[in-house]
Amino acid sequence: MVEQGKNDAKKLPRFRKDLRIYTGPLEVDGSPTFNLYDPAKGKYFKISWKESLVFKSHTEELTAEELAIKIGRQFPISVTTDDVNHFFAQAHMLGLLRLPKDGEALYQVHTRAKETWSSWFIMNYLFLKIPLFHPDAFLTRTLPYVRFFGSKLALWLYFIVIVVGFAAIIGRLDQFFHTFSYFFTIEGVILYATMVSCVKIVHEFSHAYTAKNFGLYVPTMGVGLLVLWPVLFTDVTEGWKLARRRERFYISFAGVAAEMVMAGFASIGWILSSPGIFQSLCFVLASTSWFSTIVVNVNPAVRFDGYYILADLWGIDNLMSRAFAVTRWKFHQWLLGINMECPEDNLSPRREAGMIVFTCYVLTYRFFLYTAIALFVYFEFTKVLGVGLFLAEIWIFFILPVVWEVNILHHIRSKLSWNWRSIITSVIVSLVLIWFVVPWPHKVSLPAVIISEKLQMIYAPEDGQIQQITAKRGQEVVPGVSLIRLDSDVLHLEIAKSDANVELLKNELTSYLSNPEAESLLAQKKAEIAENEQILQGLNKRAAKLDVKAEISGQISDWQTNLSVGQYVSKGEIFGSIMNYTDMEAVVFISEIEAGYFHVGQEAEVLVQKSAPLFLKGKVKTIDLKRTNTLIYPSLASIFGGPLAVTAQRNIPGELSLRDSYYQVVIALDSKGKDLYFGDTAEIKMRGPWRSYFVEMLKYVYRAVYKESSF
Repeated sequence: MVEQGKNDAKKLPRFRKDLRIYTGPLEVDGSPTFNLYDPAKGKYFKISWKESLVFKSHTEELTAEELAIKIGRQFPISVTTDDVNHFFAQAHMLGLLRLPKDGEALYQVHTRAKETWSSWFIMNYLFLKIPLFHPDAFLTRTLPYVRFFGSKLALWLYFIVIVVGFAAIIGRLDQFFHTFSYFFTIEGVILYATMVSCVKIVHEFSHAYTAKNFGLYVPTMGVGLLVLWPVLFTDVTEGWKLARRRERFYISFAGVAAEMVMAGFASIGWILSSPGIFQSLCFVLASTSWFSTIVVNVNPAVRFDGYYILADLWGIDNLMSRAFAVTRWKFHQWLLGINMECPEDNLSPRREAGMIVFTCYVLTYRFFLYTAIALFVYFEFTKVLGVGLFLAEIWIFFILPVVWEVNILHHIRSKLSWNWRSIITSVIVSLVLIWFVVPWPHKVSLPAVIISEKLQMIYAPEDGQIQQITAKRGQEVVPGVSLIRLDSDVLHLEIAKSDANVELLKNELTSYLSNPEAESLLAQKKAEIAENEQILQGLNKRAAKLDVKAEISGQISDWQTNLSVGQYVSKGEIFGSIMNYTDMEAVVFISEIEAGYFHVGQEAEVLVQKSAPLFLKGKVKTIDLKRTNTLIYPSLASIFGGPLAVTAQRNIPGELSLRDSYYQVVIALDSKGKDLYFGDTAEIKMRGPWRSYFVEMLKYVYRAVYKESSF
């Protein structure tokens, strides 16, 4: 960098000989721009007319003052010494100057440019590029054969096809979305992957041929990994050489247009064809093309076609960085009252608002996209990588912005002052930090289900036939009351056989008593008789249970009304239940973090979710610190609209497995005179200990990393 005090004496360094300068498109205010190309890095740098004059006029060894005077004499523009020094300082940082470097200087440059694998992965894991081949020679040879597809006649045909195809899909939108369900198979996934590949090949060649049509060099085509998902890409960086934004727009829009045309043709084919292979191919092509165009290609939040299309439509090169700079400048003005020069010249209020909205949209989209990616990896692939991506997201979206902002405020600290904006912002930030860091008392709100403390399930003890039914839904019963009586021919046959076997053994024992020679067999025979009598006793007990009786006092609930005398039932078939509604309990499911909040005897508030909210008091009765793997209360399951995430077991129908770790806490309720029923959902509110949200977040992150890394 040139020192301020030596401008008159120190000669300016020369620019590198391999640098090239190209005329760029006009700015919104009509001022010319230029693009400085660095072939060593393959990068273009946008410069103003004034900076282009500095670059072109520095043809001999001059000082900054001499160069400024030279430009002022040759061109109708005022260039100061500070302008020259500023441009050379930027060129020095970008490595555009011919500077003699000793070994130590070269080592420092290498060290600054060297990037660790972790920082490289964090900043690039969203999209990685792998060049595969150089298509320029092929594109040059074949361009004459494809020029017709860009003619005016073809463009009008494309427009008609897109409009007709889109209108046809809108007219049968329900049928279109309903057709998706038929492709949720392995064959459907393979077909979709094949069609997507074909569509993307056409998409990329559309970019390449359009760029080639404007005389540009297309160095590479290859595969990009979009979060490890393969996509194609084409390097059309030389579009920066074009001086007309319309031509840049054509290159960016070519891929989107190609997919829209394919979607239009496929939509018309799907509408006009009969069910079969051709219609299926048309549907897959139409759905993939429309989805790819609407959701991915025209989305300006990522550096795909939509971003460059928007930049060309607005006439703003490097849209993202410039929009971020304007947003940062405006936020400094709004929040801190810092009156600095706007980073954009002649910025209209409308364009300023658009750039701020664009910045907010990009940050919001990226935050939710990164979060969705991390969750997908965590649940579907490897939890360790998922946790790592979450940590990377915290670093990118929370820590780095704070570090950058503090660094920026440090550099402009001379412009900071206390005013009503900075005071309000400081107060709000301080209150948020206090709320987030300082421990505060809080209440815990947890999902629960209402059960009866005393519950008897009424079921068939054996396979048999109903002989008598005395129970009714809502009937009040006491222990010993007969509810339903069954008769089991199979059980009676087993009893008869066992009884006959006992009688036979007793007769044999009598014959042994009269025979002195069989005296040694008496003990064995008595043991056989005792064993068979025990079996017979067990069978008689089973027969006694055929008369199903109440074992607790309560009310019959959920009684099957379709039971009839003479009906055959299977063993274990449930007829209903008896519940004691005067002694109800709530079963609460708590996470590992909340386990320390509970102790036996602790008071709780219970809100029962009914048509009219019901508030109850309760106390903690028991705490089970053994992890609960299954959920037996469907009303709390996520697949039925409940708050607990579960997965249904394929091999065990009806069984629900909890996805996270939960422990059960039973709360005794003061429910006398209350209208409660088994299975009612409730919300338990309990006063927890003083807690810092910051400390809890650190604990959660530590537990997640420790658990999933298997340390």
